[in-house]
Amino acid sequence: MPTSSRGGLEVAKKFSKYEPGSHHTNWARRDAVVETRRLRLNSGKSRVTTRRTTVPALLNSTSNQLCLHFQSDISVAASGFHLEYKTVGLSACQEPALPSHGIRTGDRYLANDVLSFQCEAGYTLQGRSHISCMPGTVRRWNFPPPLCTATCGGTLASMAGVILSPGFPGAYPNNLDCTWRIALPVGYGVHMQFLNFSTEANHDYLEIQNGPSAGSPLIGQFSGSDLPAALLSTTHETLVRFYSDHSENRPGFKLTYRGLFIMPVSTQFQKLQISSIQKQKQNSIKPHKKST
Repeated sequence: MPTSSRGGLEVAKKFSKYEPGSHHTNWARRDAVVETRRLRLNSGKSRVTTRRTTVPALLNSTSNQLCLHFQSDISVAASGFHLEYKTVGLSACQEPALPSHGIRTGDRYLANDVLSFQCEAGYTLQGRSHISCMPGTVRRWNFPPPLCTATCGGTLASMAGVILSPGFPGAYPNNLDCTWRIALPVGYGVHMQFLNFSTEANHDYLEIQNGPSAGSPLIGQFSGSDLPAALLSTTHETLVRFYSDHSENRPGFKLTYRGLFIMPVSTQFQKLQISSIQKQKQNSIKPHKKST
């Protein structure tokens, strides 16, 4: 027995026990069997079959057409079943909020549609990168939309990137001690360019070191509102550390970096040695004079 509704609607069915003489006008069927009783519901590619004597759970169809098939044999009769149905709009999930400094891919919000999220450079995604609109009588996303935040520290291994103070472009929190380690392949240095810089002068500061540890040579320490000049670290590992105290907060900083190939000193020295030896050989070779 097919049941249909207008396109874009789904059908929800609720079972209840059949009672003779009931005042309900909903569709009901009295035929039943003991051994081979079966009720089958088809909705698109989905199929539900029940042979139980207990009331089935609430069923939802995600199609605008639903087929019910009831089968009984020639043996013992039973009270059958009574079900009610109603149409439910196949409405879309609500458009999820776009996280600040986030990028969303996908513009469909119907059942089973999937959206993906990623963050702008320098921000870290917190939450699920993919969410989907769940089918059912109430449309909702299976997870809340993620957030994009500027975090405190981390390791950066890409050849170019962005480092932000926590909370940027808002004010950074108190009592920070954040360390970022830029780790590039051997033979590369790091060129850094500041785009924004504002800290509490003489109290909150940024340090950049030419190496991977706290004992590495210091390239510079910066504090206040003056924008630092571009910097170059000559090692493949560079340490960036930001410290804030318990008092005043400012917007912090934003810097970009990119890897630059730097010829190792040993190779340069070898080339200079070879060039010097070649010149010495050229100077030592003199024309051979024939004796008379």
